[in-house]
Amino acid sequence: MVIKNLNELNKKISFLFLAVALLMLSFIAHKYYISLTTIDINKPDKILEISIKLFTEDLLLAAKIPSNTKFSDKPNEALLMNYLKDKFLVQIDGIKLSYSLVGIENDADLTWIYLQIQNTTPKHKVEIKNTLLTEIFSDQINMIYLNQESVTYSEVADKENPSQIFDLK
Repeated sequence: MVIKNLNELNKKISFLFLAVALLMLSFIAHKYYISLTTIDINKPDKILEISIKLFTEDLLLAAKIPSNTKFSDKPNEALLMNYLKDKFLVQIDGIKLSYSLVGIENDADLTWIYLQIQNTTPKHKVEIKNTLLTEIFSDQINMIYLNQESVTYSEVADKENPSQIFDLK
């Protein structure tokens, strides 16, 4: 009889301990710092199509854009492009190339930036330097996917390893 009550008491204490531990963990703020860049090599049109997906709040902060305005406003578009040109660099076969802004889509949480580089077809390698948001978040991870015909390459850029080289085959 005593053993049965002791087992029930242990179960209740274990359950209470687990409930308190889960409750405490729910109050710990944890945010993931990640972006996604996709680069499509469009060989027939000799264009690199680039899309970058970031958290809107983080991008506004990094590019110093007032949060109550739109990216599409001309002054904000210029701030965004200045930020991108400083933090996102593209080299094709050893030659640094400039990109142009095609468009921006955003909602409350995410922003998609569309860029392109015209008149280029990588032959051997593509180097991407992606330091987006790393000046704000030391644990920022920038995923990079490069699509060439039916092959997809992937790399991760972060504060310590911002440049990634894709050797094309």
